[in-house]
Amino acid sequence: MLAEQGISAQTQALHEVLTLVQGGRVQKRHDALRQAGLRRIQLWVPDTRRPGFAQECWRQCLLAAQADSANAALPSMNTAPSSVDGWTG
Repeated sequence: MLAEQGISAQTQALHEVLTLVQGGRVQKRHDALRQAGLRRIQLWVPDTRRPGFAQECWRQCLLAAQADSANAALPSMNTAPSSVDGWTG
């Protein structure tokens, strides 16, 4: 099945080992999710353990705060949805 999808032999072997170790529970769950119309994806996110990560977050927060305070349109944008029937902001 995996070879038809272009999966490497190493990945196939790892998949087989994991399937045996886990008794197929994960595979059954994945199959059920696929059957429900979902697909698995892999996400890459910033490494929060990396040196300088907190400082970079702080820098970006300051930039966002400065941009918010410099943008005169934001207060009206924040109140605009409340004028739409059925919207609760």
